[in-house]
Formats: sequence, C-alpha cells, structure tokens
Amino acid sequence: MVQGRLADRVAVITGGASGIGKATAELFAAEGAKVVIGDVQREAGEDVANAIGGVFVLTDVSDAKSVNNLVDTAHKRYGRLDVMCSTTPESALAAHLSRPQKTPSRSIAIVLR
Repeated sequence: MVQGRLADRVAVITGGASGIGKATAELFAAEGAKVVIGDVQREAGEDVANAIGGVFVLTDVSDAKSVNNLVDTAHKRYGRLDVMCSTTPESALAAHLSRPQKTPSRSIAIVLR
C-alpha cells in the first residue's frame, strides 16, 4: 500500500498531459492517489498516465458529454471519485480575447460554464 497524503484517493485531473496539470498528476501519484488524466493531447496524456501508473481518457472539457465520460471512467475503474482538479491554462483564453471572433472560442466556452 502506498503511503502519502493522498493514499488510496481517486483523483481526476483535467489538463494533465502537460504543464501544471502534468506536475499535479505526478505529485498526486507520488502522494499515493490513483490518477485519471483527462486531456485533448492523447499521446502526451497517455505518456504521463503510463509514467505514473494512472489512466488516460481523451477529454474535451468544453463538452459536457466528454467530461461525463471522464468521471464515469474513474467511477467504473475505482468505484469512486475523491478529488477533481481542473488545470485549464488561462493563456488560451487570453489569446482568444486579443482577436475578434464571430463565434465564442472553445476556451471561452470552458471558462463561461
């Protein structure tokens, strides 16, 4: 049994394929959590999940069905969900706000939900 502050907890981390999300996934796993990573970056997400002994689910956080699938996967695999951590980068929103658009961007859709 892994000992740590998150021992035997189940954590879903969106944006866990890179950056702060990846670092969070690595830390949570090191602290004993069972980690389920959701991200649109399939290859990077699978690499992180494999490195930490976690699970990867291709997830677009702007789509409710996609997020529901992520949470359902955690429940089916581990029987519960203890921690939900979203690490969507704010820089994506800033890039979209700096140029005019006819329709709301994916990043704005995520932030406004």
